[in-house]
Amino acid sequence: MKIPFHIIAIFSLAIILTVGLQSCEEVTPDSPPENVVATDSILTIAQLRAKFVGAPVNFTGGYHVFGVLTSDERSGNFHRSHFIQDATGAICIRFDSGDDHMIGDSVRVSLRNTTLSAFNNLVQIDQVVFQTHVVIQATNRPITPRLVTIPEILAGGLQGMLIKLENVQVVSAELARPFVGNITLEDCSGNRIIIRTSDFANFATTQVPQGRGNIVAIVSVFGTTWQLLLRSLDEMQFTNPRCGAI
Repeated sequence: MKIPFHIIAIFSLAIILTVGLQSCEEVTPDSPPENVVATDSILTIAQLRAKFVGAPVNFTGGYHVFGVLTSDERSGNFHRSHFIQDATGAICIRFDSGDDHMIGDSVRVSLRNTTLSAFNNLVQIDQVVFQTHVVIQATNRPITPRLVTIPEILAGGLQGMLIKLENVQVVSAELARPFVGNITLEDCSGNRIIIRTSDFANFATTQVPQGRGNIVAIVSVFGTTWQLLLRSLDEMQFTNPRCGAI
């Protein structure tokens, strides 16, 4: 029996397409997942900080550091300079521009073509390009602040960390002033530390609270002066009566 030509043509085309698809599958390599990096290229924040021994470190290799953002742009008190934290420590990262990352974003930061340096003793990763170096791994993973005392902050070792102080107040001589610039915080034993507020913070012109209470902030330093950076007025709950005059 003679098979019609159109049936032969359809059968032949099916064979050609099948072979072509198989060939494509055989020669096209698999692409690695976007966020997979070699284990030996990952640094903890403590390991990264340890690489700074006084002179800037320029990264040309493919190192990466993972952490959770503890600051963002919403209050205006942080602009381009933000902080990330992991289980080993925290560090400042300097973006090339403003960004829309949020507190609680878990991120991977590529260190290629960045510089590890210090500005007035604040260790930082500089030249971080927002759209290139940072990849969000997850969202809404906020860090729990570490409960500390003012003397523990002044002793060093907490640079960049998100902390909580309890039973503190603004010194009486500064109760009539707004947040902008430096204000002095004290505990009931007379230990003191600076709160530093940017001119651009949305609470810069707000008068400081009159009572005593708790504060959540990020530890920073300028030269030899330890200071706290407030993320939001909501994290300064001073509703208790003041300590006695100090």
